[in-house]
Amino acid sequence: MLTNNHRRRSSCLAFLVSGLGMGVGTVAGFLAGIQPLLLGLALGAGTVGVLVYSFASFEQIVLGLLVVRSLLDSFSAMQLPALFALGMIALALGYVVVMLLTGRTIITDGFWWFLAVWVAFQGLWVVLIALGGLGIGSWALSDSIREWIRLFSWVMVYLLVMQLKGRIPPQQVVYILFWCLGI
Repeated sequence: MLTNNHRRRSSCLAFLVSGLGMGVGTVAGFLAGIQPLLLGLALGAGTVGVLVYSFASFEQIVLGLLVVRSLLDSFSAMQLPALFALGMIALALGYVVVMLLTGRTIITDGFWWFLAVWVAFQGLWVVLIALGGLGIGSWALSDSIREWIRLFSWVMVYLLVMQLKGRIPPQQVVYILFWCLGI
C-alpha cells in the first residue's frame, strides 16, 4: 500500500521550523523593545549555545557551513561572503586551539602546509602596502586585506575539511556539496 508519509513529515517539519522562526523573531522584537541589552544577552547566550553544539557535532556544522557558503554568492554586494569568511576563520582557529588544549591531533597534509606557507607569503604584500614599501597608495590597502582574508579562509576551510578525514566518506561530502550547487 502506498502512503504519503514522507510528504506529511516534511510539511510538518517545515511548519515547525517556520513556527520556531516566528517565535524567535517575536521574542527578539519584544526584547529589543523592552531593553536592547536583553537582546544582546540573549544573542550572546545563543552564540555560546551554537559554539557548544558546533564542537559536539562537528561534521554536521562543517558541512552546513560549506552549504551556507555556496548560498552566499548572490549577496556579494553586501559583503556577506567576506563576513562569513571571517566567521569561518574564527571557527577554525577556535577549533585548532581547543584541539591543542585537549591534546588531540590536528589532521594536516603536505598540501595544507604548502597552501599555508603560500598564503603567509601573500600576507607580506599586505604588510608592504601598509608600510608604503611598494609605492602603491593607501587606496589598495583595503582591497589587499580583503583578498588576503579570502585566501586565508581557503586555508582554514581546507583545514576544517581535513578534520573530517575518517569521519565522513569523501563521496558523501562531494555528493552534498554538488547538490548545493543547484540551490
